Amino acid sequence: MTAPEHPIIFCKSERATTWVAETDSLLSAAESAGIDAPFACRSGFCGTCVTRLIDGTVTYTTEPLWDLAADEILLCCSQPTSSLKLDL
Repeated sequence: MTAPEHPIIFCKSERATTWVAETDSLLSAAESAGIDAPFACRSGFCGTCVTRLIDGTVTYTTEPLWDLAADEILLCCSQPTSSLKLDL
């Protein structure tokens, strides 16, 4: 279970937001922060939203079907379990 709030830093965009438990995914959090993040399926299948995780940890609401590197996450089906720094 995710904690109610976690800071999220979008390094390339030079933006930040705070995760709140009501948010469904990191993709939604990015969109709320005004970041035009790439996506297509919103279900962990296509890999369009793959993003490098610089620091922090996430959990998945749906197990990704995309083959991820150790430092990659899918924004569409992940939620933070700590503060995050993303290469977005």
